[in-house]
Amino acid sequence: MLETIREKISEADMVLLGIGEELQINTEDILKKSSVYQAFADEIETFKEEERNFLKNSLYVFEAEKRSQGLFMEKLEIYNRLHRLIGDKNYFAVTVCKDDVIYFSDFDSERIVSPCGTRRQIKCQNGCQREFFETEEIFKRLNHRLLQIYENGGACSEIRQEIPKCRECGAYMEMNFAGTTDYSEKSYEKSWKRYMLWLQGTLNRKICILELGAGFAYPTVIRWPFEKVAMLNQKACFVRVNKKLPQIAKEIKEKSFSVKMDSNDFITEI
Repeated sequence: MLETIREKISEADMVLLGIGEELQINTEDILKKSSVYQAFADEIETFKEEERNFLKNSLYVFEAEKRSQGLFMEKLEIYNRLHRLIGDKNYFAVTVCKDDVIYFSDFDSERIVSPCGTRRQIKCQNGCQREFFETEEIFKRLNHRLLQIYENGGACSEIRQEIPKCRECGAYMEMNFAGTTDYSEKSYEKSWKRYMLWLQGTLNRKICILELGAGFAYPTVIRWPFEKVAMLNQKACFVRVNKKLPQIAKEIKEKSFSVKMDSNDFITEI
């Protein structure tokens, strides 16, 4: 079956990727192997929850950018293998993963949409502002300061005052993830528009829809919409890879492949 799927991808004009929960990395596992985090772990646990969460997210990004941890590099290689699999195809990727690994990979960030949020944006935890702010420079500054404290043997408490707060109400800022107070959908508005335009161009084109490990945490983002795309396009080939939920809707069964397999293993083996 894997060889047949590879051929279908090769024959396609366009590839739609759905990155589901099976590909989500456990960020706590990354922090456990972070020497900087472990040096401050006990102290950080005494901080307010908002401070603790912000520092953990910042240090996760620090470790990701270093690309030195085996666990992270293994996941990154899975994404890069997937990128090599689709080659120079006209693609778009929809992801519900909030670990941002795909943004560190060979995939073009202009061809990715993250409707459930990423660590690339923060917002007020009280939702008093319907806007979001980019984290790149904030994390860079915070992580640089943390590294200085670590190397000089200082106390992590020095960093607390540098954790950003809302300029309107003074509350702590938090990651702009789906499920948080007043999640700002503006954060993915531009990329969603690009995705919608891309989808319009798939009509009457050979498209391979590759859904990888998407469960029912966010079925309206990947599972159901992807089935609809397959149903409307006569030239579509639909591949659902899922260790526990590989079932295919009967309406598209004839043009589909159901692969009961962990998505990480599927990408590695295909």
